Amino acid sequence: MSSSDKSTPEDETLESAESTTEAKQGTKAEQNTKAEHGAQSEQKGEQSANEAEQTHQTPRSKSGSSAQAEAKPAVEEEAESTSTTQSEEEDEEAANTNSAEEEGPEFKVVIEDESVEDEEDEDDPLTSLEPDIDELDLPVPNGYPVLELRHVSLAPRSKGVSQLLLDDVNMAFRVRRTHYVQAQSAEHLSAFMALVSGLMAPSEGNVLYRGTDIRQIESSDYRGHEIGLIFAQDALRTDMSAIENAVYTMDASGRTFLKPMDTLARDLLEEMNFPERLEQRPVRELSRIDYVRAALARAICCECDVLVAQELMSGLDSEENSTILALLAKTARRHDCAVILASVDAPGEGDYDQTYQLK
Repeated sequence: MSSSDKSTPEDETLESAESTTEAKQGTKAEQNTKAEHGAQSEQKGEQSANEAEQTHQTPRSKSGSSAQAEAKPAVEEEAESTSTTQSEEEDEEAANTNSAEEEGPEFKVVIEDESVEDEEDEDDPLTSLEPDIDELDLPVPNGYPVLELRHVSLAPRSKGVSQLLLDDVNMAFRVRRTHYVQAQSAEHLSAFMALVSGLMAPSEGNVLYRGTDIRQIESSDYRGHEIGLIFAQDALRTDMSAIENAVYTMDASGRTFLKPMDTLARDLLEEMNFPERLEQRPVRELSRIDYVRAALARAICCECDVLVAQELMSGLDSEENSTILALLAKTARRHDCAVILASVDAPGEGDYDQTYQLK
């Protein structure tokens, strides 16, 4: 073995030291390289961020400018459309004008309001009618009876008398009609008044008010609201005036009225042609016809459906009789009620809508 191939321990130590130094230098070089690359990447990141910011800012500015740019055409388009519409309207008006000129002038029909009085037609019954409906001779329909006596019989109160006072009586009274009941005697007349007023019940049969037996109706309701009664005696309180009699009756009925009672009383008395100068005078100082007028006003003051009067025409002359008959017919139609006159005297021919014989 030669000397050149042999290596001493010192040489090996030097070689290892050199290799260690070179490794350290290589490591430092790599670290420096990495640091340089990191710095470069950071610079590139910052540059890219700046570019991104610039990129974001640029569209905004562009969008603002584009919006302004777009707004201008929109305004221009709107103006153009407005002008187009106006021009179209003008063209249409011109076309209409031309067509109107071609068709000719337009004529308007004007009807002047002229008061022309037509000659009265004697054949037309409507021309002779009065405006007041109470004076019209209107037909009265056959309605359901408001008051009815159905197979009514009444036995006398006297003991030992077997004969019936009323035997199987049938009567029907309807609204807007005048009725006359002729009794054979004063006793029969009193029995009839007691039955229809509810003061006496029949021995057989029924007295019906609107289809209901009056025995099933409270007497205060029936005599206070549904029926108006004028008896031959004591029809009015003679110590009171005509107005006071009506107000007294309305107050006793317990009803509620839309007007003051004294105002209603005056209206009813005026309707019956009662003299105004006698309204405050006691009834005992009145004439017979004025007494009858006041009694009629008191009987209908509670808006009854049935008006029953006993011997109402007693003490009246022929002219006064006709006057009261006209008032009764007017009352039946104006107040929509059934009017019943009961008497022992015979009725005048054609004075009433229906007559009955009480046997």
